[in-house]
This record gives sequence, structure tokens and C-alpha cells, in this order.
Amino acid sequence: MSVPKFTVEVVTREAVKIVGLKVRTSMQTSEVDCPALWQESFGPRMSEVATYPGLSYGASVMVDQDKFDYWAALPYREGDPIPEGMGLLDLAAGPYAECEVESLADLAGAYQYIFFGWGAGEMDKFRADAVSYELYPADHCASGRLTLYMPLKVEDKT
Repeated sequence: MSVPKFTVEVVTREAVKIVGLKVRTSMQTSEVDCPALWQESFGPRMSEVATYPGLSYGASVMVDQDKFDYWAALPYREGDPIPEGMGLLDLAAGPYAECEVESLADLAGAYQYIFFGWGAGEMDKFRADAVSYELYPADHCASGRLTLYMPLKVEDKT
């Protein structure tokens, strides 16, 4: 078995508003909780969102050093109805570390690489107060590919 190789680039992303469902999870239980959110809760309800089908998002909002809220969501268009029980989340504009991921099996390794490989020794470059997210293209089920975005602090150029 080969170890996946990851490439990280710094990109600027525009703000996006997403609509979906969330689950509170932890680093220890996320490998069960996050797929269950997609498969059992949000997946069956995706067609209720006006922007379905298309891009989808998996977004993480840190609560503390271990716990986080994980969102399974779709893009939200202003004025569209918000399905019952779902909520909105803003993804901030700004610089992000972007990492292409070949499959869900490689996702945990990509997170590890960004934090402890690419960003090693520079943890203060990441924005802990902003949402990190996975962007799943419309063909994700066929291709397996996704892109991971980790928010970065804006460099002070003065």
C-alpha cells in the first residue's frame, strides 16, 4: 500500500453560505459520526435543498480542543427556503490552505499532512476561529475526489 502524497497551495476563497445539518462530535468519534450524518440524516434530505444536486460541503467548527460541530451541507442561495430542522453556516472569504484529496480514505491523512507536515511548526498561521471545510464536487460519488480548505490568517503587509 502506498502512502498518499498531498500538495498544498495557498488560495483565496470567496465567502459562501451553506445550508444543512450538523452533529457535535469529537476527534475520537468523528470517523463514525460524520459519515452517519451524511448517510442517515442529511443524505436522505438533500433533495429538500433548492441547490441540490451540485457541490456539497462538509464543514468543521471547533468547539474546544477536542469537540467540533460537523456540518453536511449544500450551497445556500439568498431567498431560498431553509428546510425544517436545517441551519445556515457562513464560510469566510480569505486565504486558505487548499489540498486536493483523492478519496475519503485519504481525508484523515490530508488533515494530518496540512497540520503536521505542510504547517509544521507554524500552527499560528491557521485561523482557529474560522470554519475549515471539505468541498465535494458534483461527481464526488463517481470520482471519490474532494478538496480540503483550512483557513489561514491574513498576513500583515505593513
